[in-house]
Order: sequence, then C-alpha cells, then structure tokens
Amino acid sequence: MAAETRSGQGDATGTEGGPSSRAGRMLGAGACLALGLFAMWEGRRLGLFAFGAAEPGLFPFLFGTLLALAATLALARDTLATAAPAPPPRDGGGSVRQTLVYLGALGAYVLLLGPLGFVVTTALALFALMAVAERMAWRRAALIACLAAAAAWMLFVRLLAVPLPVGHWLPT
Repeated sequence: MAAETRSGQGDATGTEGGPSSRAGRMLGAGACLALGLFAMWEGRRLGLFAFGAAEPGLFPFLFGTLLALAATLALARDTLATAAPAPPPRDGGGSVRQTLVYLGALGAYVLLLGPLGFVVTTALALFALMAVAERMAWRRAALIACLAAAAAWMLFVRLLAVPLPVGHWLPT
C-alpha cells in the first residue's frame, strides 16, 4: 500500500497509474509481440495445411497471430493514451474469493473432463468463472459459456480435427 495512494493512483514504482507502469505495460506488450511473431514464424516453418488437413504449425501460427495482434493493440493503446487519472480501485473485496473460485474451477475441470466431456465441462467452468468469480449476470454468463464451449469444440474438432473427450454420458 506504500506505493499506492488513497485515490488508487500509484507512484513511480510501477503500480497502477505510476509513470513506470506505462513503460512496464509497453515492455510486456513488446515481449508478447516478439513472442507472437516468433510463433508465427515457427508455425509457418512447420507448415499450415497440406492436402486440406491441418499441419503441426497451424496452431502455433494462429496463436502467434492472435498474440501479435493483441500486443499491437496494447502498444497502440499505451502509445496513444493521454495521462488520464487511474480509475478508482474496484470494490472486489474478493481477491481471495476469486482466487479460490478460479482454483476450484480448475480442479473441477480436471476431475470432470473425462466423465462429462469437453463441451459440458468447459461450459460449466466458464459459467462458474463468469457468474461466481466475476459476478456476471447468470443468464449472460450461461449464454457466453455455452457459445464459447461450442465455438471451441467447432474449432478443435471440426476445423483442426483434434479429438476431445466426449464424456461417459454420450454413446460412442
């Protein structure tokens, strides 16, 4: 708390709002950009598609592309941002609670992935994280969780032909 003032703004030690926090964010974004470009390079070197099927380099290439895009956006945001006051700290009061929910969801995900399968387990875990840890409205959390689980299944099973656990409750 020594580096942070009552208003939530930090000082030059790198806490939120301090002068070096922007430099730290830009350094982190630059590192992510370099990692993303490297992943794209290596993915392309491994090959993306052959005879209509995904090659080993497709996932690293896609990951690198997304990472490089996000890093570029972060760099642009910090470069173009004016020195606005930091927003007041969120009244979460639940950093320990959030951490426990995240750890619980991760543990439950590991335990339930085999019996329930990828789609159901992913939807449940995302719902728990959004509704409980992040306090999102439960209907919105349920919709986003189901859509995200379905989109991930479509990406990995249909597009990339990656076998995912289907669970014991579905006939094989």
